[in-house]
Amino acid sequence: MAVARRATAHFVVNDRTTIQVQSTHRLITRNLGYYRSVKNSGGLKAPCRILWYVSGKQTEGKGKGFSGVEAIRASSRLDEVIIGKPKELYQRFQRLGVYKFSDILNINIDKDGNIMALRFSDIELFTSPVTLKKLQKLSFLNFLLISPYKIPQFLLNQVYNLGVLNQI
Repeated sequence: MAVARRATAHFVVNDRTTIQVQSTHRLITRNLGYYRSVKNSGGLKAPCRILWYVSGKQTEGKGKGFSGVEAIRASSRLDEVIIGKPKELYQRFQRLGVYKFSDILNINIDKDGNIMALRFSDIELFTSPVTLKKLQKLSFLNFLLISPYKIPQFLLNQVYNLGVLNQI
C-alpha cells in the first residue's frame, strides 16, 4: 500500500478472522511487506486481519498533504510476522514493498538489533474511510492507535462494513 511509505500507518488486528463480506476494491499487488519496530507490537501473530490506519502526522515527502488521514483506509490479511536484522529482512522482502534500505535503517531496533517485518496480502481499499472518532464511538474505547491494537470481532465487522459498504 503506497500510503504506508511516507504517511505513518498503524493498524488494529483481529486474530484468525475471515471477513464475510466480499469487495471488488482490491489492490492489484497481491502481497506486500511492511517494516516496524519490534517494541509495542501488541503481540502480532499471523494469521489475522489488519485494519490500516493512516495517521495525520505526515509533514514531508511526496504525498504531503493528501486527504483521508486520521482514518482507517484499508484491510488486509497478515500472512507472516518475522523478526530479524534489518539487512536480512530487507533482502528477503524488498520486492514486496515501497521502502528503500535507508528507510529500514530509520526503524528503532530492539536490544538484539532486530526489527519486525510483516508480510500481508488481499488488501482492500475502503471506499469510505473510517475516522478515529467514528472508531472510538463504535467501540466506546479511547484508541490512540500508535501501535498495533487487538480489537474484538464485532468491531472488526462494523469497521469493515462501514469502510467497504458504508453501512454497519
